[in-house]
Amino acid sequence: ARTIHHAITGAALWEVTSEGLDMAQARRFAIERGGKALQAMTFIERSAMLKAVAKHLLEQKDQFYAISAQTGATRADSWVD
Repeated sequence: ARTIHHAITGAALWEVTSEGLDMAQARRFAIERGGKALQAMTFIERSAMLKAVAKHLLEQKDQFYAISAQTGATRADSWVD
């Protein structure tokens, strides 16, 4: 595990790890099922899916701004991300 610290205060914020994640299985899924599912979709279907993801992320932007501020970034810095 790795500790993530607040860029300004130095306070420990989170512990992150990839322990327990089966990356080989994730890769197999992407190759065997994920890619095929995307390829089976039309351009319009894929664009609608991306639009839904973008909408969801946009709805969470205030949370992202708060997290970004802990890295030392300003709201203006974070806007482009």
